[in-house]
Amino acid sequence: MQAVRAAFSQSKSLAAPSAPARPTVTKGGLDALFHVQLGEPLESAAASPCGKTLAISATGSVVLLDSLGTIIRRSDAVGEDPPNVIAWSSDSRWVGCCSDDGYARIVAVESGALAIEHLIAEEPAPGKRTRCVPSEHCLFVGGTSSASGATSFVGAAGPLIHACEVPGGKLVYSVSTDAPVRAMCRSPPSLVALWAVAAAYKGGVLLVSASGDSISKLSSRGHPRSLATSHQWLASATFDGTVELWDVAKRAASSERPSEADKTYKTFCGSDGAALAWSTDGGGLAVSGRKAAVVDFTGANPPHPYRSAAFAAAAYQARDGEPDPVPRVCMGDPAQWAAWAPHRDQRAETTLATAGKDGVVQIWRPWSLPLRKGGVGDPAQPQRMKPQFYTFLKADVAHPTGEAMKPCALMWLAEGGVAVCYEQGDIVAWRLTQ
Repeated sequence: MQAVRAAFSQSKSLAAPSAPARPTVTKGGLDALFHVQLGEPLESAAASPCGKTLAISATGSVVLLDSLGTIIRRSDAVGEDPPNVIAWSSDSRWVGCCSDDGYARIVAVESGALAIEHLIAEEPAPGKRTRCVPSEHCLFVGGTSSASGATSFVGAAGPLIHACEVPGGKLVYSVSTDAPVRAMCRSPPSLVALWAVAAAYKGGVLLVSASGDSISKLSSRGHPRSLATSHQWLASATFDGTVELWDVAKRAASSERPSEADKTYKTFCGSDGAALAWSTDGGGLAVSGRKAAVVDFTGANPPHPYRSAAFAAAAYQARDGEPDPVPRVCMGDPAQWAAWAPHRDQRAETTLATAGKDGVVQIWRPWSLPLRKGGVGDPAQPQRMKPQFYTFLKADVAHPTGEAMKPCALMWLAEGGVAVCYEQGDIVAWRLTQ
């Protein structure tokens, strides 16, 4: 018997390993704009506010590319490891990044020179070493969008948040949250005079003013993973896909509102909260997961079999600016990243791009037909169902090699193209052909 078992185990060990699954593309509809191979691991990337320049986090450097894929310059003064996160100033003059060593570094785009190097850490006790914590969240506030025109760079390391002047580098403020920061976002322009930065952590979201005052502590029922804001709503997504919404526009007019979320939303399609993004007009909120889902804030209330007077239709009707309880689920592969096209023409059709772990980019138009009706539950008891719309794929494309490549960033370009940064060292951009 042992000889038989040994023979079988040997045959298994000699068997050729199965080839990795290749990404599946069914629609096409995207033409390559450029393919840049940096030949080194990449960590993160971000497009400038105008969409004409990309900042790529490479090994110990920040690489700047134009919208045609040409390398403009490379700054090698940002530490030894790839920065964890990259952010642009609103005037596109500065690129900021944070790394595992706890340092925030700001690079001048025009020259590529290091302008500021700031350690996000508490002052150590006498005779003690400085305790450095990896920094994974940063953003710029102020600039052209603020009344004063002053620009500050805000970075977080653990529960500590530092803001420093740009380009001076002077520390503006230092605040701490109750737990390590998991996500950050800036205030909408209409509320920047009240609060400038929102920082999410386990159990809540802290709103901080431009001068470092703690304006409000919002309470969360879960573990926030991502954070995003529109002109009206502050949205937080947790690991289990729950989306919490605070009406920051109403809160600005009243200080008596409770700290709990005004609305709590579940898509029931495997959302994971890794990516959370608002469309340019605030009419759609996308969340990633096993299926990407879009929450409709347009107030359109498209027809649905569960919107009937038999079981309180008012509960399923949303006014303009209010979330429709019936989500729109993208019928495609898992989405790790999500990004809305920055349509500046109000007549343009709203377009969403998603990218999965295998690097396949998929294009959706959640408000276009056809929409398929569906839901989770017993159709014989519609009042207890979790209704959904299913929106269909418009275009898709894989990495030019046809192999699975893990993306680390998804961005839209000014000319209407979508760019993906892959961890293996490639940056690829495509343009829609339909």
